[in-house]
Amino acid sequence: MPEIVPVEFTLPSGTWVTLYQRGWDDADDDSLAFLGGDDAVYAFATAEELSSYAISDDKHDLADSPLWPDVRRWSRANFTPAPDERYDLRAPDDRGQEMLAELLGYLRLEAPEGDWSQDPLAAVLPGPPTYTGIPVEMGYRRPSGGRTLWDWAVAEVDARVGDPPSGGEPVLVLAPPIEEVAPGAECLWLGLEGAGAHTLMVRDDEKGWQFLGERGLVIASASAAGLMAFVCHGEDEALEGGPWTPLRGRDDVDFEPFEDNIVDLDELGSLLGPGLDRAGAAALLDARPLVQELATWLELDAAVTAFDEDQPLGRFFVRDLLDLVSGSGNASSRLREVDFDPIAVSWQTSVAAIASRVHWVD
Repeated sequence: MPEIVPVEFTLPSGTWVTLYQRGWDDADDDSLAFLGGDDAVYAFATAEELSSYAISDDKHDLADSPLWPDVRRWSRANFTPAPDERYDLRAPDDRGQEMLAELLGYLRLEAPEGDWSQDPLAAVLPGPPTYTGIPVEMGYRRPSGGRTLWDWAVAEVDARVGDPPSGGEPVLVLAPPIEEVAPGAECLWLGLEGAGAHTLMVRDDEKGWQFLGERGLVIASASAAGLMAFVCHGEDEALEGGPWTPLRGRDDVDFEPFEDNIVDLDELGSLLGPGLDRAGAAALLDARPLVQELATWLELDAAVTAFDEDQPLGRFFVRDLLDLVSGSGNASSRLREVDFDPIAVSWQTSVAAIASRVHWVD
């Protein structure tokens, strides 16, 4: 099944980022292998420039793919190539050989005349391009330089990778953060029960915090792109009215959470032990309002009660953690006397209860 992924090429001219449709020859449409057109690959110096072009232009060979509307809804971070999608084509290797062959095929290039039968690259090179069985005449002059077939291939590809036809420096289009489009709304990432949940929230200390979904559940996605697709174009009663309304129908909003809204409840729970330090104590205290508001929204009475001062978890927060963060002289020694077992169990039980009320839209 075809998929579109960001890739990075290092060529003699520099390092370039573009999009590649893996499995493009199985696609039931007119899309091709790369972001490009007119026998050129459109590539950029940074992932940010690539994302700016992708969300604002459809004049290329990937636009006909049914996958393209989803690509245009990617968050900016999705345009950064993964480590295994980065290719240094300046010197021969097996990984680069397959990708170089894909580029040559897309650019409709065939090897110059000569006996290349002993060259490893020759085995994966495409044959002469044809349309309905009729060979295409190549309208360019092949270079005669280069000691190997790889040298020739890299030189040809390098000459055809770069900015789109409009030329000039690409204009960086910054997707506005969600807070600018829907005042009060914030993106939130939660790590819980081994999963990562992207969702939305609104802080309101008078009326209580609001989360994406009806009372008793939180709607979440495994990715910022999935959350954006659901909120902006999905159909659900939870999206009718309320703080999420300004986001409906948009394709240009950044759904990536800010750093202080990335809260790994699993990781925080792992800190509950004798080795807890001042930084860990501060992180737990910072997360307490969020966990309490989540439990209240989800109508988890036991999780709410767990933070009462007469309960092991609540008492630990208001006494031991506060002392540790404030730098109290006896905080560390008293920490050695704490029975962490009921505290850790209470935290884990609360997190598990929250996770059980997450409705995934992926």
